[in-house]
Order: sequence, then C-alpha cells, then structure tokens
Amino acid sequence: MELATLMRGDSAAQRSENAPAGTDHLRGLKILVADDEGLIGDVLRSGLELRIGCTPVIASTGDEAIGCLRTGGFGLMITD
Repeated sequence: MELATLMRGDSAAQRSENAPAGTDHLRGLKILVADDEGLIGDVLRSGLELRIGCTPVIASTGDEAIGCLRTGGFGLMITD
C-alpha cells in the first residue's frame, strides 16, 4: 500500500482488510516511537495507526521518550 493511501485515512474496515498478514495481535497495541526525525515519526505513525491499527505515541527527544515510558502502558518501543 502506498503512503498516499495510508495518509488519506481509509475507514477502519478497509484498514482491517488491508492489514499485513500476521499483525492481528498488534491491533490496539500502544507503541512508543522515539525518533528525532519528524518525517520518520510521521511515516511510522501513519503505517502503525492506519495500516495495522496500533496506537502510536511519537517522542522526538530522549527525554520525551523517558517521560512517556514513565507513564507506562506501552507494549512496544521503536527507536532509531
């Protein structure tokens, strides 16, 4: 699926149908993405949220990521 399609915001039903195989267990998972490159964070947010159905939280600094981790509730963290 192209980024333009992801960014358009298809319906939840379409997202479920287009989700990559083997990602059902990730749907609804809260994921912390720690990356200081805004574009990378935006692309990851779009892919995780729109394609897989996760709930991404983007942290643009290490301090921000640590603060997010202290609040808890993350099932996965992606860093660069």
